[in-house]
Amino acid sequence: MDKVGYYFEFSPGVGVGVGFAQDRDLFRFVHPQDELGGIWDAYRRRLIDGFLKKVKQASKAPYFVLVVDRESLRHLSTAMTMKEISQNGVSLIEIIDKPREPLPGVNAAFVLTPTPESVNMLVSENPRQYAAFHLFFTSSLADREFSKLKQKPALMKKVKALWELNIDFLAMENNCFSLGLPAGGIPNLWGASAHYFEEEVDTVVKRLTSACRLLARPEAWKVRYPVASKPAEQVAKRLVRSLRAKVSGGENSDETAEYTSATLLVVDRMCDPWSPLVHDFSFQAMANDVLELDQSRLGGSRYYGAGKEANDENANAILEDEQFPVWKKYRHKHVAEVSSQLNDDLQSFVNSNAAAKVHIKGKEPGQELDLKDLSSAIQALPEYGETLARHSAMVNALNDCLELFKTGSLESIARVEQDLVTGRTALGDRCRSKRVLSSIVDLLMAKEVGTEDKVRLITLALAIARSEKFMHYCGGRPSLLSGASFKSRFDLDECFDLARISSPEKTAPARGMATILEKIRNAGTDYKYSLESSD
Repeated sequence: MDKVGYYFEFSPGVGVGVGFAQDRDLFRFVHPQDELGGIWDAYRRRLIDGFLKKVKQASKAPYFVLVVDRESLRHLSTAMTMKEISQNGVSLIEIIDKPREPLPGVNAAFVLTPTPESVNMLVSENPRQYAAFHLFFTSSLADREFSKLKQKPALMKKVKALWELNIDFLAMENNCFSLGLPAGGIPNLWGASAHYFEEEVDTVVKRLTSACRLLARPEAWKVRYPVASKPAEQVAKRLVRSLRAKVSGGENSDETAEYTSATLLVVDRMCDPWSPLVHDFSFQAMANDVLELDQSRLGGSRYYGAGKEANDENANAILEDEQFPVWKKYRHKHVAEVSSQLNDDLQSFVNSNAAAKVHIKGKEPGQELDLKDLSSAIQALPEYGETLARHSAMVNALNDCLELFKTGSLESIARVEQDLVTGRTALGDRCRSKRVLSSIVDLLMAKEVGTEDKVRLITLALAIARSEKFMHYCGGRPSLLSGASFKSRFDLDECFDLARISSPEKTAPARGMATILEKIRNAGTDYKYSLESSD
């Protein structure tokens, strides 16, 4: 295993497979295809082996209570379902900031983010609330926060364990994870405030440290970054210091990390500013872009249908389910391709499932059910209900995506987006600036195009018009439209006037992009994309 390497790409606000309006920043994760799997698998192993099983063994009881804060619940929800947590000994999940009944005869496991707010609520706990306290933090506990615990001797007598789990990020799937930063951290990393820049870098480093420690021991990591990028350089150098720092305040779970060789590549958004702005019509990307997904519950994001809310009937309508083979098969395929194949998979499931067969057979006049059919159906019912709910969520999401594509202006918008980023038409001919700008104007003035899509299109056009400098920075080829003609014809303020958008909040993405591009331009022609190691 000593030659195995892990590579992460840190791109604030990357939006690969995620819509412009989402608050996700995704990190692509490349790993060897071995028995250890990817980051989602490692995350789950940490929760099951490094947390749930430890508490169950230490408490010597079949069940215990789980107490979380709202952020740690968000972390748990990306990797485990309520059913899985219950099967591992949790009888009740409670939120630390809500009133709770005393359970003096029951052990309690606390999974908290190590923030001052959560630690303050913990130290204010009544020691007689539970029989014992098993403390787990999502990342490193600062010395000043640990000192607060030590000042509560009555509580500390009840503490049976204190561990740092290193799960201070969101494991979305085996090949990517998120730091959960609004807008991917772009406003703070590229804004004018030095204070917000420092805070954002510290947050990024803290959460990346958790991800790195989960997969490999700290000394195994090599961190590289482009020398011209201040955000990438600051993140890389601070991350190395963070990984090398000794852990204090409790036991750490680094020893469960399997790999002895790993590389982290840190880049900033300017290596590819277009991806978050361009519509992607692969299934998962489009669903996150245009649908309202419920990401607040354990087990993965759910989709109940347009305008529908959660209820008992659709509680299992999990869409992004890493353990559902059908979802993994289709999530990165184009929605048109999924549309032609998904129904066949659903029919195959119904034909091969005992409960489904009985369900269908029972509806046929004069068809009697034999004992063997009923026995098989009873055994298959739980799986049948859950799998059918997941199929239903996928079908509903797919149908609504296709409906929005047909009835809205997504097709017209996508055509202009492709013209912009490639500089060529669908037939391969070179785009003319005048024609592309005319298409943009038509969309900006169209009533059926939403404000968000208009801002998105304006921001993309701005990036294309001023992209020649930053394309030198990242070493890529600019769009064929990235020339003097398109640049001279494109006017940001005129576009906002045509779209009738004046609110500073609405125009902020485009004006923020203009600020970033100006910084790149002022950096000079030597703003090249060369790598340097922080080791």
